Amino acid sequence: MYVCVLDLNAYCKDNFYFLDTKPNIVIEGIFTKVIYTHQLFTLNATYFILPFEKSNETLKAINDLESTILDNYKEFLKIQNKTPKYSITKHLNCRKFKINARDINVILKISGIWESSTEYGITYKIIEGSHLSV
Repeated sequence: MYVCVLDLNAYCKDNFYFLDTKPNIVIEGIFTKVIYTHQLFTLNATYFILPFEKSNETLKAINDLESTILDNYKEFLKIQNKTPKYSITKHLNCRKFKINARDINVILKISGIWESSTEYGITYKIIEGSHLSV
């Protein structure tokens, strides 16, 4: 599978949009798909390349990305009295994910927002990818 991967420091925060909300089948609550739209393309899931070295700059960029998406979501749906959960930032700060090889890319896939009666956060996955030379 080929995907378009964005740089953590080169995305436009205004290009994130939210589709219709649906019942969440994983937890009691709702799920909203996040898309990223540019004048040349639209991504149904948003992929970001993660530098293999988890520096403070990388962690800050991920925290900024997560905050941007959750703030946009809160503003878009006029959410009040719910707590945002910064799961990606917490996961990467713990540094507890395994990558089997040094010659692969680490990719963050963002697919949507989950929301319960008291909290909301990003649905994501950390995956391994290969570089395609063209």
